[in-house]
Amino acid sequence: MTSLAGRTAVVTGASRGVGRATALRLADGGALVAVHYSTGVDEAGEVVDTIRKNGGTAFAVQADLSAADGPERLWSAFDEGAADATGEAAVDILVNNAATSVRATLEETGFEDYERMFAVNVRAPFFMIQQALGRLRNGARIVNVTSAVTRMAFPEVIAYGLTKGALNTLTLRADRQVKPLVDGFSTKKSVSTKGFVCLSTRRASTCPVLPCVSCPPNSVSAAKNSVPGGGV
Repeated sequence: MTSLAGRTAVVTGASRGVGRATALRLADGGALVAVHYSTGVDEAGEVVDTIRKNGGTAFAVQADLSAADGPERLWSAFDEGAADATGEAAVDILVNNAATSVRATLEETGFEDYERMFAVNVRAPFFMIQQALGRLRNGARIVNVTSAVTRMAFPEVIAYGLTKGALNTLTLRADRQVKPLVDGFSTKKSVSTKGFVCLSTRRASTCPVLPCVSCPPNSVSAAKNSVPGGGV
């Protein structure tokens, strides 16, 4: 990885799984990392502690991204933490990783589950990017973590697939709009093409796709300690 010394990163949903691995990887590269979490305060604290023990710098930020003011609360907490650490509330890397999913077919999907998935998986990244505009340094990067389910026929996750398709569209449109505003800016999609990545706290009975044959009963294997697709 290219040295990220002097850079500041925000990773949403960084207390576990892909977000955790991404935060650790960015910190290993030298970036100051804002580790976002919603409810996993202990897990986020463990990520921050791990980064610091490895010689990196990080701080945790809490926000419920299913709430209308979630992105605003996250950026407010980031401003405070970044200012304390660097004297400046500016960001070089934003990774929109936080997501939620429910395993349900078209007939089974409930209204509240549908609304929550779109709130966290689509609305939150949209407003995270919108509210990042005044904070982005030249050469900034935004990475939206999407999913291979947008290209596969999995009726068990129809609503979740819709949200990730919308995120793909956001990535394309935001890139063209923000480039003129921030010198050297780019957005990217991050998609694992090597298979599904399980989250260490998810139960097989609520897996958004299908229980993995390699998983022990009532649990799933921990996420690989790497970023899908080879890096950010």
